[in-house]
Amino acid sequence: MASYKRFLGSFGLKRKALVIFLIFVILPTFGVVVFVQVQFNEVLREQFINSTKRNLDNVVGQLGEQTKMVEDIANYFILSPDMRNFLRTSPPLSSEQQAVLKRNIEDFLTFQLMSKGYIRSIEILGYNGNSIEMGEPFRGDETKWEEAAKAQKGGITWTEGYSLHSDWNGEVRVLSMFRILNSYSKITLPLGRLIIRLDEASIVGLLEKGIFKDGVGSVFIVGPEGQEILRTNPPSPKDLHPNESLLDKLSASGQGDLTYEVKGQRYLTLYKKMENTDWTLVAMIPEAKVSEEFRGIKMIMLVILAAIMMLGLTALIGFHYTIIRPILRLKKETSKVTYGDFNARVPVKSNDEISELNRKFNEMVETIQQLIEHKYKLELRERESELKLLQNQMDPHFLYNTLDMIRWTARLEQASKSSQLIEMLSKFFRSSMSNGNYQTTLRKELEFAQSYLYQYGGGSLRGRPGGLAARLEACARRQSLPCCIRL
Repeated sequence: MASYKRFLGSFGLKRKALVIFLIFVILPTFGVVVFVQVQFNEVLREQFINSTKRNLDNVVGQLGEQTKMVEDIANYFILSPDMRNFLRTSPPLSSEQQAVLKRNIEDFLTFQLMSKGYIRSIEILGYNGNSIEMGEPFRGDETKWEEAAKAQKGGITWTEGYSLHSDWNGEVRVLSMFRILNSYSKITLPLGRLIIRLDEASIVGLLEKGIFKDGVGSVFIVGPEGQEILRTNPPSPKDLHPNESLLDKLSASGQGDLTYEVKGQRYLTLYKKMENTDWTLVAMIPEAKVSEEFRGIKMIMLVILAAIMMLGLTALIGFHYTIIRPILRLKKETSKVTYGDFNARVPVKSNDEISELNRKFNEMVETIQQLIEHKYKLELRERESELKLLQNQMDPHFLYNTLDMIRWTARLEQASKSSQLIEMLSKFFRSSMSNGNYQTTLRKELEFAQSYLYQYGGGSLRGRPGGLAARLEACARRQSLPCCIRL
């Protein structure tokens, strides 16, 4: 804690404000936005997966309904008396009976073709030579599926998507159901073959519109043995295919979705089983496309982050101009005062606490300036007085020196009386100069009086016995008391 305080204490106000802004605004805001964005992406991903699963369930339901309707048609033909009579081998049918039965069957098939647009053609071929072909006429090799139907011995055989030539539309792709129609009374006796051809493009359109938007991703219908029944638009890469390993992982996941990687590209993979056909619908969506679904949300989050950063920056700028800058200006003016510039002043532009501090600073500087000017005047007067006193001291000394020179000149000229008068005058002046001292001894005062009387009383006073001068001189010699008088 102490090291932290020392570290922070070495910073100026600008750096402190920047550090505080970085620690308490930028980093928390960035962390919160990143956390919210990650969590929100997870929520959006879950919503996307759940939505795709619901769409997949709807498609499976619709496709299951279509295949169930086709299987119901096949079951109806087995149970239909008209179909049994039309395909019987004995007793043979008359032409009129055959025509009536054929018309009844064709009416039923016409209704089915008109009500179910995904059925392109229905073909019935009896082993007694009778046949019915309704819908779009096709030509092509279907031997593979015919053999597979025979092996089922009356069971339903669904083909993969394959190509046939249509007399109406040329080359088309279909998905067909093959079934051997056995006798109702003798279930092992085959009477004929039923082929119902479905429009592959219609089924692909159902898959794409029901699951994806804008053709994103690929959907596969996988058979019970892992064979590919049908796929939507050619996937990229071309070898993208729900193999056995992927199907095992999907089954083991228990959630119906997982992330699968193919050639470095990750795919969100979902699957759903169809109960009546035992098919599995597998949807594979590139993770990049999933992320694109959230691009708008990410942009909104980035805009919010940028807005928060801008507000924080604006707050920092406002803090700088309203608090830091006035304090730095006050510091600058304080430095001027430190170096002796007492004209330093801080502008006061508002009524906040910093302006009040600036106002008090201006008053303080003005008071200091007045005190310094007063002290300067006092010092100046004191120096003038000292100078005057020095001058007053110098003038008597000049006079003393002059009197001494005159006294010695008088002695040299043998004028002893003049010399004594000049000496008394010099003593008189020395005694009269107090040099600012208002206390003196009684002896000095007696000497002062003696000098005065000698000068103004004449030299004859000194010679009179018992005279005033003699008595003062005797008193001055006897005076040894430390007496003083105040003048």
